[in-house]
Amino acid sequence: MWKQWVRGSAHFKVASEGCVLINKLRRFRLYDIEISPDAVSFSVALLHKREIMKLLGKRECTVTVNKNVFGFLNFFYTRAVLVTTAIICIMAFAVLDQFAFRVKIYGLDGEEHTAVSQYITSQGVKKFTPKRVARDQKLAHHVVGKFDFIAAASTRVTGSTFVLTVVRAENTPFKIPDGDITAPADGVVADIVVFSGTPAVTVGDVVRAGDVLVAGPRAVAIISLVNGTEVICLVNNTVIKSRDVGSGTLEH
Repeated sequence: MWKQWVRGSAHFKVASEGCVLINKLRRFRLYDIEISPDAVSFSVALLHKREIMKLLGKRECTVTVNKNVFGFLNFFYTRAVLVTTAIICIMAFAVLDQFAFRVKIYGLDGEEHTAVSQYITSQGVKKFTPKRVARDQKLAHHVVGKFDFIAAASTRVTGSTFVLTVVRAENTPFKIPDGDITAPADGVVADIVVFSGTPAVTVGDVVRAGDVLVAGPRAVAIISLVNGTEVICLVNNTVIKSRDVGSGTLEH
């Protein structure tokens, strides 16, 4: 009975054939058979419906299917290999999702980019780095302490990419502005990382040239804008790189 409740059941009502039909049903160990002058009624687990239909052949009968609350489990019973494979795939995806498969550095170029890249690699940040490394910001603090040309840094994970975003120190060509950060052109905000100041926009906002992106007396931020087919990356109010969207992800 409990199997019928868990797996669902099929209720049969068959034109009576006396003991002939009852004897054929004995191999299914059916103990709850209702016999009336004109019919034999019984229920079986939904799993055995096809076998019963085959046994009955061309006999006149009516069938009522009741899948119950847990009737969907019948799918698992009959497709064990498929279900097992699906579970393994889900578990593998869950495990792999804990790691970053690419590492990118935003805010630097040339020798400085190379030096920072080599340093974070020596700290274990490379392909298959656990995403939790980006969340605790320890690496960002170490980078700021290690390199004089970096004023601020932060780490994050975007999809499967480990991202280190840095802001150069004031004694480099990219000066920290004395005022708000504004949009250099019309576009849509694709990414924004604010180190100081008050963000005036969020990802997805449409902005016009001259709109305030981050407000503050000395706002510091890295912002990406999509303008048509072009991506514009700002370090504060300075455009450090732009490229066509179709040529790939903005990177250094």
